[in-house]
Amino acid sequence: HYTLNSAPVADAGRDSTLFLCAAQPITWAASCSDPNSNLSTCQLIAGPGTYNSGSVSFTPAASGVYTFILKATDACGLIDQDTAVITVTLNAAPICSGPSNQTIFQCTPTQVCLPYSATDANGNFKSCQIISGPGSLVGGNWCYTPSSSQTVNVTIQCEDSCNATCQSSFA
Repeated sequence: HYTLNSAPVADAGRDSTLFLCAAQPITWAASCSDPNSNLSTCQLIAGPGTYNSGSVSFTPAASGVYTFILKATDACGLIDQDTAVITVTLNAAPICSGPSNQTIFQCTPTQVCLPYSATDANGNFKSCQIISGPGSLVGGNWCYTPSSSQTVNVTIQCEDSCNATCQSSFA
């Protein structure tokens, strides 16, 4: 019986898009096989990770597009390569936008409302809260009714669903 050698098969895994709250290890299944059972090597030849026992692992240091190439070589020297592209977005903290310091003159104590907001590049904004000082947050504004002549110091903190925060203070 006579059989010709067939090329090995490399499978680097599926292309993926991931959102991560923080840098963490990512691992996915990848493999090499050979129809003639004469696989010599299976190795990651491009990408920042490692290949070990049927999986590729890496920890992204930043948001970006990462390309991984897995190469299979058989005993006859035939080669197959497969590419996996992993797109990673690491969470960025929200950006607070509060009022600047204000001097407000009033004849009688009247409620003051100043605009306050936060933006989140990842679209996972959660909420804002006053962490020091008086007043309340209502419809995108900090509102407060003074009871006398006074200086109030306010710090507001906003948070996203990854628990990343920003703070802004004003007087």
